Amino acid sequence: MSPGKRMIRINELLLRELALLCEELVIPHFKALLTLTKVETSPDLRDAIVFVSVMGDEPQRDEAMRLMHENRKQMQREINRRLTLKYTPRLHFRADHTAERADHVLGILR
Repeated sequence: MSPGKRMIRINELLLRELALLCEELVIPHFKALLTLTKVETSPDLRDAIVFVSVMGDEPQRDEAMRLMHENRKQMQREINRRLTLKYTPRLHFRADHTAERADHVLGILR
């Protein structure tokens, strides 16, 4: 079941705001490339899974996820302040390994 147009707009809005918040809160303390790739919000707007891609080695990925998790509550407060939503979703961060898999496949194809 694909998400409706409203959910797509909410996910895009959250992604854009979270990317701005990452620039303010996380990226100044992190040296590798960090990208928020996708947000999937539950239909009741209570939870949102944020997919994070990090270009770097395993310790850098762990550090990025730690920083994201440490700043989660502050990000939620800022989302609540900046956006008008029925509920402010609880943020859950997941590592997105899509870019790494794509690089691996391209390496094999070469």
